[in-house]
Amino acid sequence: LAAPAQVRETRVTGALEMVVSQTERLDALVASLLALAQPFQVQRECVDLASWIEARCQAHAELAERQQVQLASAIDIASFGGSLTTSALDPVQLARAVDNLLLNALAHCTAGGHIELGARRREDGRLLLWVADDGPGVPAELRDSLFDPFVSQRSGGTGLGLVLVREIVHAHGGVISLAASERGARFEMELPWRAS
Repeated sequence: LAAPAQVRETRVTGALEMVVSQTERLDALVASLLALAQPFQVQRECVDLASWIEARCQAHAELAERQQVQLASAIDIASFGGSLTTSALDPVQLARAVDNLLLNALAHCTAGGHIELGARRREDGRLLLWVADDGPGVPAELRDSLFDPFVSQRSGGTGLGLVLVREIVHAHGGVISLAASERGARFEMELPWRAS
């Protein structure tokens, strides 16, 4: 049997962990609400897309490894005609958007799952960025309202992450959609592209 002091310590530790978890959740909710309350100022910079995508993958590599999920990049280099550098994107704001999509994918993938962050240049010259996973996908009843505020299929989700993503993509002059996929979810962002 555990000593009374050990039982008390276990309870206190559990309570503190719950307080920290709820505080982090509220902090994320407030940050999202504040971000949505202000218009996005797109600060376009010269960005090497390959390095930027690799940095996004590395930012989530530890979490993916802990969850035993494979996170990989997929860049169709030939579609860019040799230059993966652009001055059409805000790397900080777009990172927030992609990070939200990657965190959603990580929240829905189980051990052994796969997530892909990819890019290619479309025939019309625009940039196509995507985050695809092989998780359970988006339920049919949520597809039409997925980018509406406070819609979430995740327990504890705020329903603001995809709204934030949509606003950032729109501020860039782009569009985001849930694309058809055989398995899991695939979010595609079409954005302007200007080679530097």
